[in-house]
Amino acid sequence: MTPPKIFDLIIIGGGINGTGIALEAALRGLAVILVEKEDIGHATSTWNTRLIHGGLRYLEYLEFGLVRESLRERERLLHNAPHLVQPLTFRVPLFEHSKRGPLLIKAGMVLYDFLSYDKTMPNHQMNYLSSTILKENPFLQSEGLHGMATYQDCQLTWPERLCMELALTAKSRGATIMTHTELTGLTDATSDTITVRTMDRITGEVQSISGRYLVNAGGPWVDHVLGLVDQNVDRKMGVTKGSHLVIRRFQNGPEDAFYMEARADGRPFFLIPWRDYYLVGTTDLFFDGDLDDITVSEAEIEYLLNELTFFFPTHGFTKEDILYTYSGVRPLPYEPEAKKASQVTRRHIIYEHTQAHGHQRMLSIIGGKLTTYRNLAEETIDVVQRRLDKPVTESPSRDFPLLGAENVKNWPIYFEQKSRLSANRFRLSLDVARHLVHFYGSQADKVTALTEDHHELAQQIHPHYPDIVAQVIYGIQNEQARSLSDIMLRRTSLGTHAGLGLECLDRVVELAAPLLDWDADEQRQQKRDYQNWVEKHHLMANLKPA
Repeated sequence: MTPPKIFDLIIIGGGINGTGIALEAALRGLAVILVEKEDIGHATSTWNTRLIHGGLRYLEYLEFGLVRESLRERERLLHNAPHLVQPLTFRVPLFEHSKRGPLLIKAGMVLYDFLSYDKTMPNHQMNYLSSTILKENPFLQSEGLHGMATYQDCQLTWPERLCMELALTAKSRGATIMTHTELTGLTDATSDTITVRTMDRITGEVQSISGRYLVNAGGPWVDHVLGLVDQNVDRKMGVTKGSHLVIRRFQNGPEDAFYMEARADGRPFFLIPWRDYYLVGTTDLFFDGDLDDITVSEAEIEYLLNELTFFFPTHGFTKEDILYTYSGVRPLPYEPEAKKASQVTRRHIIYEHTQAHGHQRMLSIIGGKLTTYRNLAEETIDVVQRRLDKPVTESPSRDFPLLGAENVKNWPIYFEQKSRLSANRFRLSLDVARHLVHFYGSQADKVTALTEDHHELAQQIHPHYPDIVAQVIYGIQNEQARSLSDIMLRRTSLGTHAGLGLECLDRVVELAAPLLDWDADEQRQQKRDYQNWVEKHHLMANLKPA
C-alpha cells in the first residue's frame, strides 16, 4: 500500500494571495496543495474596484514603501498578465471645496512619478485652465473647478480571472488545486508535520491532508480558519466594507476614469469605465457582520448617487440608473484604536504563529492588496523555505508570464492580430473574438479550437453578451468548474453583465448538466442557488440586458 503523500505546503484559501503563493511555491519546486471552500477568486479578490494601482492616497499616510512596492508590482503585472491588466488614464479634477489643494495634488503626482521611476507609462500632467477642461469634459461639474491632474494606473478587468490563471499556472507546475473543499479541523500537529481534515462540499467526501507547513491565506476568514486549529488565538483581522454601483455608460460620458474627493467625507470617489459600464465607488466602512452576507446599504447608495450627481450633473442620476450593486471587504490588520477605516494600513503582515503559539509549522497572511500579491507570495515562500530548512531560492515569478501571457510580446499588436485571425478562422464576430482574447489571452486558442469541428460551440450563449458555448465546455473540462456559479461568474463573464446572467441560466444549465452529471433535481437546485446568491448579494434596480 502506498503511504499517503505529505506535501511541503498546504495553503488554505483560493483568493489572490492563496493562488499567488501556490504559484510561487510550485515554481520553486515545492509540493503544494491549495484548499478552497468555494471557488477560486469567488469573494474578496473579485468584489472590489478592479484596479492594479500604486495607491496614490497612501502617500498621505507616508506609506512610501507600500506605494513603491505597489508601483513596481504594477509594472510586473503589465508584462506577466497583459491580457488582464491594462493602463487606464485617471483624471483628477480640482475643486475649491477640496481639502487637498492644487499644490498638494501636484506634490503627490510628482512623488508618484518619482516612486514609479521604472514604469513604462507616461508621467502626470497638470491643467489649470477650467475653460479647456470643460471643453474636453462637458459632462463635468463646473462649479468651483480650477484645475485637473492626469496620470495613469491600471485596470484589472477580471480579478477573478487573474486568480484563476494563477491557480491554473500553479497546477501546470505540479500544484494540486482543490475547490469546494472546506477545512473542518486540525487532526494532528507534530514537530515535523501538520495534518488537517477537509470535506468536499459537493460530494461530502472527507479527507486528511498532511504537510510540512501550512499557510492560512483565508483573507477575511483568517480568524475563522485559526479558530478551527486553535481556539486561543487573538483576533488578527479587521475588515472594512467597500460598495460599488454598476451603471450604464451615459451619453457623451467619459472614456477615462475620474478620481475625485467626495464632498461628504473627503475620501476617494471614482467613476471608472469598465467594459460596457461604469463602476461608481467606493465606500470604506468598518464591518463586523457576517462575511458571507455582505450587501450595500441604502445609506451607501444615497452617498454614492449624491456624489455622482454632483460631479456629473448633466445626467441627473437616480436609483433607476443602477444596474446592480456589489459589496466586498478589505482584509486588513485588526487595529481597534483606528478611528477611521481609511487610517488602517494596507500593508500586509506575514504572521508566524511560532511567535506566540505552539503551532511550529503555520503562518497566517494578514491583509494584502490585489496589486502586491506576487511580492507577498515571494516573501511568504522565503519564510516557508527557511522553516523547511531549504535554501531560500530566488523568486522565479518576478518575470514569469501567466498561462494567458505565454508568447505575448506586444499586447496591443497581439490583441488586434489574434482577434482578427480568430474571427476569420472560427467565423466569430470581431467583438466575440476580442472578448475571448481579452478573457483568456493566448489560451483563447484552446477555447476556439473546440469550435473547429463543432461550430455550434461558437454560438453566443445570449445575443447581448459575447460569451460562447465553448467557454462552458472549456471551463468544466479544463478549469475545474463544478457549479453553475463557477461558470456564470468566473469561467464566463455572464454573471457580471447588466442582468447578472439571470436570463442565461436555463441555457447554461442545459450545457453543463451532461458534463457534471446533474439530474433534473440538481439542475433546479443549481438555478435556485444562483438566483438566491443574486438576491442575497445584489440590489437589482434594472434587469434589462445591455
